[in-house]
Amino acid sequence: MPGYVSWFRDFNRDNHGWARVGVQLLSEQVDDPELMQPVRDWYREVKERVAAMPEEKRVPVMTAVLAMEGIFFIHKFDLDTMAEEEKERVLEYILNALAPSPAIPKDSGAA
Repeated sequence: MPGYVSWFRDFNRDNHGWARVGVQLLSEQVDDPELMQPVRDWYREVKERVAAMPEEKRVPVMTAVLAMEGIFFIHKFDLDTMAEEEKERVLEYILNALAPSPAIPKDSGAA
């Protein structure tokens, strides 16, 4: 989840026009569903990765993924009405409450 949040923060700052490309791809799927196959594959992989987690983590992590997808799509469709500070608080909540990362032990300095 930290990687997803980090990616979104960068995308949110400057998506280099990719938001429009995504919207165009979604509209083109009506004419050519094959264009969406890589997207379907990506979502299938995400679901498989979550399913491989310990059972007690699956629902919180999938909830975090779906929350991130919602934030991503409201940005993509230019429907985002949240102030940046509010969005940042939501991202921090997702990271800390819904899908906390395991603590990484600090280097003890032993070599």
